[in-house]
Amino acid sequence: MPADQYQSDVYTGKALDFIQRRAPEAAAGGAAFFLFVTYLAPHSGSPVEPGDPGLANPVPAPRHKGRFAGERLPATPAFNEADVSDKPASMRANAVLKPGRMNQILLAYRQHLESLLAVDERVARIVEALRVAGVLENTLVIFTSDNGYFRGEHRIASGKILPEMVFQSATLGRTKVAP
Repeated sequence: MPADQYQSDVYTGKALDFIQRRAPEAAAGGAAFFLFVTYLAPHSGSPVEPGDPGLANPVPAPRHKGRFAGERLPATPAFNEADVSDKPASMRANAVLKPGRMNQILLAYRQHLESLLAVDERVARIVEALRVAGVLENTLVIFTSDNGYFRGEHRIASGKILPEMVFQSATLGRTKVAP
């Protein structure tokens, strides 16, 4: 993929082309179709830019960089916990996060949010293309994610391990097709 293109945009373009080719037959009562689109965002990407905190940073679309510049980390009781005596040994071994590390977590968090703006836009474009093609009302749309992620909780700067707060992710669906 050329460096001047953003992956979510390219994948969406391919999905829209597919819908344009297949939807007319489906709308006329012909063969149904299956489309699976998977975006990299908010997973880490490439290239990594100067100043990235090195915490599995996603790369936001250029049009979204800086959109969450004032966003703060969610304040949860688990963030940078002082007492982790009730946690597994692997978590107890983590030192309290220092201000520099907390700033890195904040920058990575903002990049995650920025990268998800492209996903929001692109999913909306796909749904709109289905509507315009006349097949939305007969389409099952499922959106899911594997993206529970640590952002300083239990002194873990980034990553995914199995505490419940990380592995619970939403699955959303939209249909008028099935009861």
